[in-house]
Amino acid sequence: MKKNELSVVINTKNEEKNISDCVESVKNIASEIIVCDMQSTDNTIKIAKSLGAKVISVKDYGYVEPAKMKAIKAAKFDWILIIDADERMGGVLQNKIKNYLLSPKYNIVAFSRKNLMLGFWIKNGLRWPDYQVRLFKKGSVRFSKTIHSQPILIEEVYKLPPKEEFSILHYHSRNTEQLLMKTWQQAKNENFYQNQQTITPELIRERIAHEIDWRFIEHKGFKDGIPGYISAKFMEFYRFLEFVDYWEENKELNFTKNQAKNLVKKKDEKLVFSNIYKKIKDLF
Repeated sequence: MKKNELSVVINTKNEEKNISDCVESVKNIASEIIVCDMQSTDNTIKIAKSLGAKVISVKDYGYVEPAKMKAIKAAKFDWILIIDADERMGGVLQNKIKNYLLSPKYNIVAFSRKNLMLGFWIKNGLRWPDYQVRLFKKGSVRFSKTIHSQPILIEEVYKLPPKEEFSILHYHSRNTEQLLMKTWQQAKNENFYQNQQTITPELIRERIAHEIDWRFIEHKGFKDGIPGYISAKFMEFYRFLEFVDYWEENKELNFTKNQAKNLVKKKDEKLVFSNIYKKIKDLF
């Protein structure tokens, strides 16, 4: 066995349009490629096998975190690289990883991620550098089954410089239909409201309305123009959908007429836009 051989892990669910390019982008650095598939009904498995990947099938959890843990467990080598089917690694990054593994100083490495939404690189609104822990030695990281949970780092993490050539390319959403489907699929697996002792109109309102001001103003999403606005607005929609999904399963939740009024905060619309303009102007 060669020193520091690498297992690449890819989790899939109906990714026939992505899996080939994803595998091709990592095959030069992988000693093995494991595709952990959640009951795909398209040609994902067939394509993956034709490219030499080892395929394991798990149940469809609806989101990737539980399947990721099973895929890591199935990996043959101590060093693991995780990449999603809608992500790619360029040649410079592959060489960086290959050279790093010759003499690793840390057991955990995080990469910046270049998020493409509707064809545009979103550089603001918390979308960049969007560091992700993707390369690690077994035993140095623990993962949770909770959706969108961050890995628990047992050791110190090394972050590659946030340069485009060192970044994972992430095709977040290629069109509006995909963006809508992805937003709904992920939002319905959130458990925010399930974990609240008390749910009030104010809690719901602030959870939803917070996104635009936080992402578009405070984190300068406006610098990405309309794509930045769409990105922030879809996160607001995401928060709305997670509540709707919770309510659909818990219809006993209701408010009085006076309480329900607090779901929307009454504001002078001219004052709102005046304040937003002032915040943006102050940032320059």
